[in-house]
Amino acid sequence: MKKVAFVLGTRAEAIKMLSIIRALERKGHDYKVLSTGQHDLTEFKFKNFVELTPPKGKSGMFSSKLGAITFLLRNTLKLRPLLKDCIVIVQGDTMSTMAGAVAGRLASGALVCHVESGLRTGDYFAPFPEEISRVVTDNLARLHFAPTQLSARNTPNSSTFVVGNTVIDELVASGVKPDEGDKVIVSIHRQENINDRKVMVKLVDAVEELALVFPVTFILANNTKRKLEEYGLLDRITQACRTEPVMPYNEFVKLLASCRAVLSDSGGLAEECSFLGKPLMIFRTKTERMEAVNAGNALLGFQGDFISFIKSFKTTDEQRKVFGDGNAGEKIVGILEGLEK
Repeated sequence: MKKVAFVLGTRAEAIKMLSIIRALERKGHDYKVLSTGQHDLTEFKFKNFVELTPPKGKSGMFSSKLGAITFLLRNTLKLRPLLKDCIVIVQGDTMSTMAGAVAGRLASGALVCHVESGLRTGDYFAPFPEEISRVVTDNLARLHFAPTQLSARNTPNSSTFVVGNTVIDELVASGVKPDEGDKVIVSIHRQENINDRKVMVKLVDAVEELALVFPVTFILANNTKRKLEEYGLLDRITQACRTEPVMPYNEFVKLLASCRAVLSDSGGLAEECSFLGKPLMIFRTKTERMEAVNAGNALLGFQGDFISFIKSFKTTDEQRKVFGDGNAGEKIVGILEGLEK
């Protein structure tokens, strides 16, 4: 098999590439990991790791749209010569994803594969620029690894394989077992939320209401903390609940497994919460993971009665496995091996 080149930039991408990398190593295939520096990824200790740009830190956010476009162009130019004759794997919907897809299509003899393809909200600006990145990357990719049948509808039948989501592989590999605790976990970081004072007021109101019924732990990212401070809302949060800094994934998974419920604007947490059987409030107006809502694992929007949802929540094995059963990485490597037969 051709050498595999992973292009990634964020912690979420790194986590969702791990099971594919492990499957390649078990089968003796050659690979390299190319980081754009959108996040600091040294915690993952990847073999064959190349950092193209000094990391921006833990936030990965861009100060402006121009900054994001500059990042895309700079990394496309750096990546292109490194991707020649490689199987190029990109994941998700970040600016690093799009840079890898563009560079891969420009590189001679490269085959671009999109892991977690086909996700859509149907609105280019909700979220922005992630929805645009998904559409562009899916159009540039030659192979599409969709997590579900619903997402597979948005990519060509001839190049699409439904494999499940690789983050479920990580949950299985972690060995964590769900246990019904009493705390509610809150994690809010999306720019369209934290940059809108009215939305953040709604968040603080929701956290205070939850804290009257359940103990609440707020995983407080630096950018979220700064915005809460700017809006004069931080004191209300610290008085209502416990706050924790962003933590390594293995620690966060243990916290998730032992919680009662989650309130978050994260896209990916719909997958982890579904598999762990934890009710989720998606603090957004639209989501690219409607499977969680359709299965009854999550509420969508700012208006739902989350406390009642938590108290009445029940889950089944079918609901838990809506995003896969933990074998996505093995399936993807098997498909790539089959290309050369």
